[in-house]
Amino acid sequence: MMCMGETKMLEFVMEGHDGAGKSTVLAGVKKKLEQKGITTKIHAPFYLVKELIPEDDIFCYWKNRANTAVNLLSKAIKQAREQPSNPQVLLFDRHWMTIFSEIENTPLENNWNDFPPTFFLQAAPNVTKSHERFTYDCPFTNNDEEITKYYHIFNNLTQKYSYHILGKYLVTCKQQDLTPIVDDICSKIEEKLF
Repeated sequence: MMCMGETKMLEFVMEGHDGAGKSTVLAGVKKKLEQKGITTKIHAPFYLVKELIPEDDIFCYWKNRANTAVNLLSKAIKQAREQPSNPQVLLFDRHWMTIFSEIENTPLENNWNDFPPTFFLQAAPNVTKSHERFTYDCPFTNNDEEITKYYHIFNNLTQKYSYHILGKYLVTCKQQDLTPIVDDICSKIEEKLF
């Protein structure tokens, strides 16, 4: 039981296909929660790890150094949790599902046990390719077959681990109003918080 004045920190993950609007939705959720007086922080483990390794992208690690990649990402997640002033809500921009997209059906997947409640933005490959930041230069979007592969991997993961998915939302076009998604996510977070 919590004492009067004591705050608990809750964690949530935003996952989804490339170009689905994760960053936009996360920014909207943070803004709306903070307007209600709920301290909120967004942490992106993959961006932090990118700063710690000499390669351009952690993608280079998955083939022969997947164990190292998982350890680096686990440390980045742990660092987010151990910040001196923890917020009431910690939002992860990608987490276990993105890791699983690379280690699915391996012993590394079987040993992973860190599953914060997750919101998933589903967007078909044509939505990914319509995003203004889309490029074929990324390893996971370097051709149409690769984009489709990751689309199916993520969809399969949402089914396989459905008990960790707190909300699944369909993004059908670049111009879609994401406000209803932001509102629903905020509502679900508030239900858990209070």
